[in-house]
Amino acid sequence: FPVTILGRLSNVLKSQNISFLSAKLSSAFSFGVEEWLQLARSPYTNWLHQLSTCDINIIDSAIDRFQLQNLVHKSVSELSDGEFQKVQLACAFVQQAKIVLLDEPSAFLDFVNKKNFLDSLLNWKNQSENIIIFSSHDWQASIQIADIVLFMDNQSLRMYTHKSEALELFQQLSTCDINIIDSAIDRFQLIVTGK
Repeated sequence: FPVTILGRLSNVLKSQNISFLSAKLSSAFSFGVEEWLQLARSPYTNWLHQLSTCDINIIDSAIDRFQLQNLVHKSVSELSDGEFQKVQLACAFVQQAKIVLLDEPSAFLDFVNKKNFLDSLLNWKNQSENIIIFSSHDWQASIQIADIVLFMDNQSLRMYTHKSEALELFQQLSTCDINIIDSAIDRFQLIVTGK
């Protein structure tokens, strides 16, 4: 959407088309995970926020898809960073926005949670027509799942549509050696060692 068109859309249309996920919980409220997922359906409900059978089915599908069964009855404030990111991704799925914006989605995650989160994101990306845009300082994650990499520094913005080109740039900027051990079509497996 060009910026001029975005300004003309109603808030409901914006929220039906654009989803934003923050890496950290910014709500002062202590919602349960199920309530958090229900809130993601707000763009499609009436002013009383009554959920239809369709809404409930979408929420149930997200719970299954992102394996949230053991989290559904927890408070969002009780979740670990990895669990929260998983719930946030499920919220974007429930919201059914065409464009999903993620701000540093793997910033606070340990290796296992980062891998699980990125696998869920890649799986969803490959099974949908959504446009997923995320900012990250984690170039390894970026190159693993991105179709297009935009690299910003103080002087410029560069776009890479081939993973090998982006990998060359990261190799030049890195203080580490980067070796490709498996370059499957959609996924690079990297070994990073000190120089």
